[in-house]
Amino acid sequence: MRYPLRVARALDQLANALLGGSEDETFSARAWRHRHRPVWGVAQRTVDFVFYWVFSDANHCEDSFYKEKSRSYLPQIYRNKE
Repeated sequence: MRYPLRVARALDQLANALLGGSEDETFSARAWRHRHRPVWGVAQRTVDFVFYWVFSDANHCEDSFYKEKSRSYLPQIYRNKE
């Protein structure tokens, strides 16, 4: 992964931790996970809207959630070998 994306992901995780979430989860993944709650539903739709218009990524939060679950953000040495 390129340096700017790694820094962006780190800042995303920092923001999530500052808002009371896990330091190892992105805000986008957390928004998808809690989307059934009113405030988080608004957050999820807002993030998806921004990512759709900027990066043509309509399902950003859902994709982030499944990437977290699959541990695909981790360096290869830390991923499960199944």
